[in-house]
Order: sequence, then C-alpha cells, then structure tokens
Amino acid sequence: MNSLARVLALVFFFCADVQVHAGGKKSEDAHAKSQEKKISELGDKPLLAEKRETVGLSGSTLVLGRGGLVRREGKFVQLIRGSFYFDGSSEVAFKTPFATLRCGGGDCRMLIERKREEVVIQNLRGNIILHRVGEPQEYLLPTATQVTVGAVTAAGFADMEFPQSLPWAVTARDWAALFPGTVKEFKTELETFRPVWQESVEAISHLHLKRAGLEIAAAEKAARDTAASAAQVEKEDAKLRQLFRQKNDLNP
Repeated sequence: MNSLARVLALVFFFCADVQVHAGGKKSEDAHAKSQEKKISELGDKPLLAEKRETVGLSGSTLVLGRGGLVRREGKFVQLIRGSFYFDGSSEVAFKTPFATLRCGGGDCRMLIERKREEVVIQNLRGNIILHRVGEPQEYLLPTATQVTVGAVTAAGFADMEFPQSLPWAVTARDWAALFPGTVKEFKTELETFRPVWQESVEAISHLHLKRAGLEIAAAEKAARDTAASAAQVEKEDAKLRQLFRQKNDLNP
C-alpha cells in the first residue's frame, strides 16, 4: 500500500465507527463465552509478576513485565498496572479504567503500558479495536502506531490523543524486554517489522502535515472572520454615533 493510501486508511479506520457487532446478541454471547474460556487459565485471583512472567491463554500469549498485575474480570483480562506484551487472537480482550481493547480479527501483537493515569497501546501487528470509556464509537488502531488514552474528562469520556508513529529505539527496547522467544527470533521479528514501521512513519507524517494545514487554514479563516466582524461593528458604531449627533444637533 502506498503512503497516500495508507494515510486515507488511517483517517478512515481511526475516525470512523468500526461496526463489529453486526451479528447481534447471539454472536456477542458466543464471543463472550469464548473469551471466558480462553482467559480462565488466569484464575479468579489477581496475578502479580514478581519477575517477567508468561501466561498462556489457550493459544495466545500474555507476557507480564516485573511488577505487572492482572486479573480476570468476566470476559476481560483486567490490566491493573505494569508493562505487557500480547501475541494472540481476537478471542482475548483487555480492560482498563480508560479503554477496552482487542484484536480486530486474526492475530495481533501489541505492547501495553498501564500507568496510573493512562494506558499506552502500541500496535506491532494486525489491527487493534479500541473502545474508550464514555463513548459508543470504537476505533481501529493500525499497525505500527500507538495511542494514549487517559482519564475521563469533564465531557464524560476518556481523553485520547491522535495516533502517533512508534518511536523506534524505545519500542525495540521495550519489545525485546518482554519478547518470550530467543534473541535470534526477536531479531527476525524486528527486521520484518522495520519496513512496516517506516511506512507508518511516512504516513503519519503526511497525516499530521495535512492536519496542521487544516488547523492553520481554520485559524486564518477565524482571524479573517474576526477582523470582518470588528469592521462591521465599527461601521455600525459609526452609524449610531452619527445618528446620535444628528438627534442632538451636534453636527458641526
């Protein structure tokens, strides 16, 4: 996919409502049962990783960094705190106080940093469906991008930034720290991921330039409108002053 096409895809997928519940309540119930079966291996008690720990979720893998804390909550894996790496399928969903997320079909890989006031989601493969608290709309986060979702605002929904391209060095470091395979396997993954990341950087750059252009144009229009409004007000004031002078016989 060329850069322009990817830009259009980023705009469409992240800004448009992703319809994922078309199957109705029956398919939702089946999906929920499937999720509960997969995360049942976590048990009912919170799991605290005293060191890096890998949890198998019926075909999917969740890696907890040291100090990571999770627990099962119905059909979700509740991320309480810490750093996580997930490699698996759309059958597993995650929950935080700010947003819920899952794969958008097929397999995906992601890094998740659950902080006290926000959660940072980094998509390494596949598409991630994100649902922030307080809003019915769902968003699709494309591969090789990241988004931060924070606390609920006065408007009633969680604060969410525009998608960003992944910082290469930091992402590689964090991914390596949680990768469950060998060093050789990780190097292969990184080499495969790099061109995808480069394409994302280019697309996001174009998207931000376009967005900046729109914001500048809007600001310029607002300035013109303000100037025109001020000129109109001054014109009306001049008319009123002239009328006042005429009525009070103040004209020279």
